[in-house]
Amino acid sequence: MLISPEKANKRLYFFSFSLLVQAGVKRTDILQVYDSIVRSVLEYDAEVWNGGLTKVMEDRLEHVQKRAIRIIFLDCDLSEACET
Repeated sequence: MLISPEKANKRLYFFSFSLLVQAGVKRTDILQVYDSIVRSVLEYDAEVWNGGLTKVMEDRLEHVQKRAIRIIFLDCDLSEACET
């Protein structure tokens, strides 16, 4: 399978983004780490699988992204975090 939400979830946990937030690391730095380590896994070969993406897989990918937003943007609601 080209898409790996499980791999992205493992990376999200492994790099302990919540610990980075609690340690006071700047949000812009955490976002750079997220983009390079987690999001890159989610977007790998996006052009190839996008047309054949099932609703279940789409929901799994969205779940990983929402989880990351909740961790990185502890003090914001979802819509405000997405704008940022």
